Amino acid sequence: MGHPPLSFPSSPSILLLLLLSQFLLLLPDSRASVVFSELLTHTDPPDIDWVELENDSETAVDLGGWYLTDDPKNWTKHEIRSPTIIDSKSYSVIYETAFKFRLSSFGESVFLFDSSVADIPLGTNPPPDPAAEATVPASPNGETFGRYVGLDGVVSYPFMKTRTRAGHNSAPKGSPVIITEINYDPLPGDDEWVKIESIVDTVTPLFLDAYPENMWNLVGVDFLFPRGTSIPARAQAYVVGVDPSSFRTKYSIPEEVLIFGPWGNSELSAIGEDIGLWAPDIPESDSTFVAYYPKEEVWYKPESPWPQVVGTGNYLKRISKVSYSNDAYNWESSGSPSICSETTPCFIPDPYHCTVASCSISTETCNYSQRICQSSQTEEDVEFYNLCYPRVNSPPCAYTPPGPPGPAGYNPSVFPWPLEESSSVVLSPNLTIALVTFLVQLFRIQR
Repeated sequence: MGHPPLSFPSSPSILLLLLLSQFLLLLPDSRASVVFSELLTHTDPPDIDWVELENDSETAVDLGGWYLTDDPKNWTKHEIRSPTIIDSKSYSVIYETAFKFRLSSFGESVFLFDSSVADIPLGTNPPPDPAAEATVPASPNGETFGRYVGLDGVVSYPFMKTRTRAGHNSAPKGSPVIITEINYDPLPGDDEWVKIESIVDTVTPLFLDAYPENMWNLVGVDFLFPRGTSIPARAQAYVVGVDPSSFRTKYSIPEEVLIFGPWGNSELSAIGEDIGLWAPDIPESDSTFVAYYPKEEVWYKPESPWPQVVGTGNYLKRISKVSYSNDAYNWESSGSPSICSETTPCFIPDPYHCTVASCSISTETCNYSQRICQSSQTEEDVEFYNLCYPRVNSPPCAYTPPGPPGPAGYNPSVFPWPLEESSSVVLSPNLTIALVTFLVQLFRIQR
């Protein structure tokens, strides 16, 4: 038996409501996920500070009536103009001249609140939760912070290799001197240490050339490197909490390896610590204050996914010197090799630019793959994202990610230069087609 013929409502008002309901399904979703993607907090004229917002959901989002602030207790400090629509997987950049506060080059926190907080009186305790937030330290002039989600799921904001305003973030910016070992829970009779290493072919001074009195600091144990200290090319060094000569004798450290210390009364925490190499910024001309910013950071923890070393006598050892430091999957417990399984990735892929050509895997060791990268990136950028782990009795792994950002991927929407916040609406192609179709049908009904 055949299907009955399809019928449509004859009333223009009912048909109009049906068309309107279909159109509303394509309107921006104010509940979509919006994050701070990139921030520029230290500039000199004519450059301008800015924050970049990314809509990482699958639907457009209207930020009109939302609030941007640097004070979570004053959540309505700057209201974003309506309408301000960001398409799916796109960006909006708001310049400092457009909002009612100033970004500090000495460290900053920014918060995004949705429109629902408009009805909550200021002073309410506890304050409402922000829709997005980002906290960044001091920064050198002109460098941006970018949102980075590690394989362990931890979100951080390291310095970016390049600015990518209204586009996918570049790789994190590396440091010429990195942290490669952390012994934070030694057995009784053993000592704590942090090992650092130069990964460049030039000497790295741990001070500012023009201000030699301003030296690098190993944050976490608050060790200020001696004045005039430099790390030779490809050299290794230990920073210890005991007498350096005693440490050298006790652990048979070769004479060519530098040892700094002691770091005083501080101890590495067995419950987690922020260890970082921080460098001094150039002092402002009208101030004697010296801001410090991180060249390299590791927020280690004693629990998974970080390697388990507490009570074992082992220490944290970095796997790849060119991959991001603050990711649990780039560290292993010394003496216990990391094993890759079906649920643990073979590598950290960059899903936007680069391809792992091959992972040459043996049953015991991991050989780092050769990387192929598209013209928009360098090999150094690729290695910051792709990391190969040991895999036992498995075939070689390979990964072919989507193509680079472009018309088929990201479609950035950015508030245009000059520096005023734009109130224009950016419509996606699908939304534009739906709007035109709706208007045509409405015109026909009215006739």
